[in-house]
Amino acid sequence: MSDPSLPITAPARDARHPPDAARLRRVAVACRRLVEKLLPRYLDSIQEKIDDTIYGLVSQSGGDEFQTDFYSALRTVRGRWPELRQDFLRGLLGRYDRFWSRSGLHDLDPEAQLAPGQLQLMDETDLEERLAVSNIVAKAESRYHRELALASARVGHLAGEAQVANADNPLAPKAICDSFREVVHALEVAGPVRLVLYRLLETVLVERLGGFYDQLNAFFEQFGVLPGLRMKDIRMAERPETAAPAPEKRPLASADRQRAAVKGAVFQRLQDVLHRYRDADGQAAAGQAEAEQPDLIDALSSIQERSLGAQSFANNSIGLAQIHDVRRRLIDKIQNDGANPRHLKPVTQDTIDVVTMLFEFILGDQAIPDPLKVLLVRLQIPMLKVAVIDPGFFDEDRHPARNLLNSLAYAAARWTDDGDRSGGSLYGRIEAVVNRILLEFDQDATMFEAVNQEFNGSVIKELQSAEVSEERTVQTLRGKEKLEVVKLRVKLEIDRRLRGRKVLPPVVRTLLEQGWKDVLLLIGLRQGRDSEEWKQALRVMDRLLWSVAPETGRNERQKLLQEVPRIVRELREGLVYIAFDAAHLGHLLKELQMVHIANIRGKLPPTPAGGQASEPPRESERTPTPKDLFARKALDLPIGAWLELTDVDGQKRRIKLCWKSEVSDAYVFVNRRGQKVAELDLDELGGLFRNHRAELLRDIETPLTDRALSYMMQTLEKSGKAGAHNAG
Repeated sequence: MSDPSLPITAPARDARHPPDAARLRRVAVACRRLVEKLLPRYLDSIQEKIDDTIYGLVSQSGGDEFQTDFYSALRTVRGRWPELRQDFLRGLLGRYDRFWSRSGLHDLDPEAQLAPGQLQLMDETDLEERLAVSNIVAKAESRYHRELALASARVGHLAGEAQVANADNPLAPKAICDSFREVVHALEVAGPVRLVLYRLLETVLVERLGGFYDQLNAFFEQFGVLPGLRMKDIRMAERPETAAPAPEKRPLASADRQRAAVKGAVFQRLQDVLHRYRDADGQAAAGQAEAEQPDLIDALSSIQERSLGAQSFANNSIGLAQIHDVRRRLIDKIQNDGANPRHLKPVTQDTIDVVTMLFEFILGDQAIPDPLKVLLVRLQIPMLKVAVIDPGFFDEDRHPARNLLNSLAYAAARWTDDGDRSGGSLYGRIEAVVNRILLEFDQDATMFEAVNQEFNGSVIKELQSAEVSEERTVQTLRGKEKLEVVKLRVKLEIDRRLRGRKVLPPVVRTLLEQGWKDVLLLIGLRQGRDSEEWKQALRVMDRLLWSVAPETGRNERQKLLQEVPRIVRELREGLVYIAFDAAHLGHLLKELQMVHIANIRGKLPPTPAGGQASEPPRESERTPTPKDLFARKALDLPIGAWLELTDVDGQKRRIKLCWKSEVSDAYVFVNRRGQKVAELDLDELGGLFRNHRAELLRDIETPLTDRALSYMMQTLEKSGKAGAHNAG
């Protein structure tokens, strides 16, 4: 299995101990040479498949622009393949060398060190490419889990590390894919072409990478690095020799829990305001003891069980009465326990009141759709339990229970009621989380973090997919708008030069409007209007028009005679660049030659230039002027804003503004999946605001509990000031 060209010997020694420095260097250098020999073969396999793959894609497409881009990319890849192959290897070996430098090995191959600034990952990597690479890595790691685990264990043994994660292993699929991604970026080909290369990489790696790890493990065995290693050895090594007792489930608040200093001491500030006008609920009667935490938890659990049994929260409606009912029932249960009546501590009353206000806020929050408010409000009792056990619930913005509530609200704010209540729908997943908390939560803090991670896993996947879809939509719109802008600019440049001309031979008009227009358009799209190519194309047009202006002086005609060959050559080169019809071009240039001869002889007949060219509107003239405050609201709507639209039949849907045209007044919206669902102009959007059929969802990026606590503070302080004013 090993490469016969490598001088491999297996020293007789106890390979269960890490090797000394000299042997480590010998193994690392030999392994480096093996990698240098084997891995470039995978790129060669990709090269063999590129032509067939791209030709197949081109044959299936009907667009000339698509075909041109792919053929151009194919030429680029072919021409730069040796460079790409070398850069891939340099990047991968650079990772390899940096890994071993942690063990004190340097200069494994000084000639192959990565040059400064070379092959660095781009700061802004396209999300679609990142997802493609992540999928390749995941598939390869999954398929070759056993082979990779054995290789990683041996690499870790050599490096003196107990375990080497796949993300750190310089020979794992991630290192290989990252090195490939770096060189693909350097190719500067279009995004679809890069995805084709990633698709080929996936085919090669997923099919063949197991052979590489087989050879790598055989190499290590022959060098005496953990010979005879098996997967069960790895699994046993991952377990501690003496099993530690399972961590004890404990309440959120323990006596030894150390909390970081909390900005603003939110709960304390809320208490200060509440105490200014507290009612008499829960005040102590003579001889009553204070209710302790276990009493409160038992009472809340009892209320929760009865609520679940009675299904007190309907699936379609809920009001403030149900929220306040929890508070009333808890106080009643504590105070009216016949055998042991107790009263609530002031801090407990404060906790109950603040949690009640939190869920009052949720009920009135515009950002959360009504059907999902019903689900979230069912978490009132579990969250009250958390707050009773751990007052840090209010002060710690990363509290596990708050995190879960914020995650549910974040997803809910982007939900549109399409009638799907299945388990796989967003509604179904939120409902499952709520039911799980209601049924399973007692006092174990770890549950919230675990449930939140599980829920966020599915939401993050949806968000990534939505971002890819949205970015595709934006890129398409941006490309169309760029085309329109360049077309407008080309028309402006041609019209400006033709305006006021009394003489213009028909052949010149044909050359400009049927040929040179497209030369300018292509240059404007590819190189841009600030490029030297664009300026040169304008100069060619100016020289052409100068060459057909009637010349009367001898010196002018002599200069024209000298310039005509250059003008014709530049025209031909530009029109060939856009694949202008060769026969038609030859005919036009012959006509132009006759015009030039006539002009040189001073016999150019005057020809009307045609009607007055209309000037395209200036940028300022295309900027829409808002008619009223509603149109102004539409005009000022920022990218990324979420709206709730009400259709004529009363159906509500939530959409996100992903793009605003800089040329027209078009606004394009997507749903939470990143799919385009609406395109409106300024008048239409302003009309929806005016008729209250569009509502801006404010602050939905701010976590729910942060918004709620801020609102509570403002409301309580206003109430306190108003009470003081009335008392005065």
